[in-house]
Amino acid sequence: MMWLLACTGAPEDTGVVDPLSWSVGEDGPFNVGFRTEDFEYVPDGREARTLTLNVWYPTEETSGPSGEYLSAFEDDLVIRDAEAAPSVFEGGYPVHIHSHGYSAYGGSIAHLARRYASHGWVFAAPDHTGNTLDAHQDRMPTWFNWVRIVDLTATLDRVHEQFDVQDSALVSGHSYGGYTALGAAGGTINAERFLADCDEHQDCDDNDRQKFAEGVADPRFTAVITIAGSGWGRITPSGYESLHGRLMMQTGGDDGSSGEQSVWDETDTAFTWVDFEDVCHNGFTIGGCSLIENEEIWAMADHYSFAMGRAEMLGDEGMTGILDGTDEVDARATVQSR
Repeated sequence: MMWLLACTGAPEDTGVVDPLSWSVGEDGPFNVGFRTEDFEYVPDGREARTLTLNVWYPTEETSGPSGEYLSAFEDDLVIRDAEAAPSVFEGGYPVHIHSHGYSAYGGSIAHLARRYASHGWVFAAPDHTGNTLDAHQDRMPTWFNWVRIVDLTATLDRVHEQFDVQDSALVSGHSYGGYTALGAAGGTINAERFLADCDEHQDCDDNDRQKFAEGVADPRFTAVITIAGSGWGRITPSGYESLHGRLMMQTGGDDGSSGEQSVWDETDTAFTWVDFEDVCHNGFTIGGCSLIENEEIWAMADHYSFAMGRAEMLGDEGMTGILDGTDEVDARATVQSR
């Protein structure tokens, strides 16, 4: 009888960590480290570009200097140049790459980056050189519409050089960055539109035209989240069918339409659409909506985003209810899924 009790009693604590047991709606157990650097890469057929890379990652350090974005915005919730904690995931750190909006900056999505990093992920966002807050232009050259996409491939390459990360990656983008993320994740670029712009503005060469015609997707981006930017018009209607994996589209009820309903009605891709009541365009990033507090927006949006990341990149079947709307996260979020 004693032997039977010994064999069927509670198992001994082995110290094994299960990161999928951590609450998806809250920050994880790690503090957040942050690094920034300038690095150079050469887009095929174009001059070398120097990008400022922002990277958030898990750390066990508890204090240190604050992070800073765009050499202007301080973040005292991250520890600059902290030592990275060892990955708790088999196969290396999961990775999330983000593209900021027009005339914005990588650190504008810091609240989301901290959520992922605190759960043991590496989250990286480049400042898209020439299209940042401190270098605003009313119009970017047409060729920039494909170069912006390969900025994300260069970013992922650089992350692989710095961290032991998993092969596939989640990609997201805010506003104009939504198109950028879709193009990276296999969405078919609307070549007809961009080639017409090339003709009108005379700012493309044959190489640029070829890039628009063939696309510049990266097969390592296997799931995509668009945030207040559906890519409609820059991605062809049928182009959503060629995405490498599931699409999540996050939209705000106080943002107006940017083609979201058309994407839903006229495409047949694996798709989760979450619309947040009262959220304005920049509410997902730096905040400032008139009808809802920043922290309320970020709590909802980050919850759904991270559920998508866990499901698609880590195979967490426990996220199904959140992503199909069965499990309500917040009454102000309307979920449609297929």
